[in-house]
Amino acid sequence: MKIDTSMLTFNGMFFWQIYSLFISLGFIASFFVSYGLPTVTLPLPLWTIPAWGYYFVWTVIYSLLGVLFYIGYKKDPYYYFSFLSIISIILHVVWTFSFFVYESVITSFIFIITQLLVTIWQMIYIFKYSKILSVVIGLYLIWIIYLTSINSYLLKTV
Repeated sequence: MKIDTSMLTFNGMFFWQIYSLFISLGFIASFFVSYGLPTVTLPLPLWTIPAWGYYFVWTVIYSLLGVLFYIGYKKDPYYYFSFLSIISIILHVVWTFSFFVYESVITSFIFIITQLLVTIWQMIYIFKYSKILSVVIGLYLIWIIYLTSINSYLLKTV
């Protein structure tokens, strides 16, 4: 079986524009975390990673999301995957802001559940075009489930 590597060529200005946009969004999200996490007054669960861990995780996740967006853009003839990716990234940034800065547990829970559903739909939708891309989105889904568990824990304490 021959593997198609034509979608993995990351040359051209469009890729670097998309990648830069996603890295910038990751920086914004990291800023919200660094601003909000040290002053969080909510009783965080024991499985919450330390504040410094979010910088690494956010950088990796947003870099990965930029690459996934580009590959999905190339593979999906209807660009529906790209639309879902944009919705997902907006939800992630808004969740980060509402959770870490405003400490609004109920609002952030609504955003994270919506993002969870969008990510599941992304994974299901892209499966017909790229099984590998679907699996990689599944890894991102694990992160969203982790964030949902933290938010759910705090929802019980409100």
